[in-house]
Amino acid sequence: MGNPAYDIPTITKLIETVNNGDDYSELNDVYHRMVSELKSRQVNHGGCHKASIAIKIDLMIDDGGIDVAVVSTHKSPPKPKLVDRYFASDRDFLT
Repeated sequence: MGNPAYDIPTITKLIETVNNGDDYSELNDVYHRMVSELKSRQVNHGGCHKASIAIKIDLMIDDGGIDVAVVSTHKSPPKPKLVDRYFASDRDFLT
């Protein structure tokens, strides 16, 4: 049908191609930032920390072709809850 040189045979190639590669570049930046944040939280606070990246690909076809949009969302690891300990004085104040 078309020139095989222009085929987009994989999801990876599609994401790399859509929007002149800007979506792909942004996803890579987000991915590296998430890994960096997770490592930092682990080193500084220990424990288990979570982050997520969701990628949605919207496809719509009409007589002119197929429109493609890549939409991504990400959730950074939440900041750990810090707790300070105080004592109640005999005058009912924290000390």
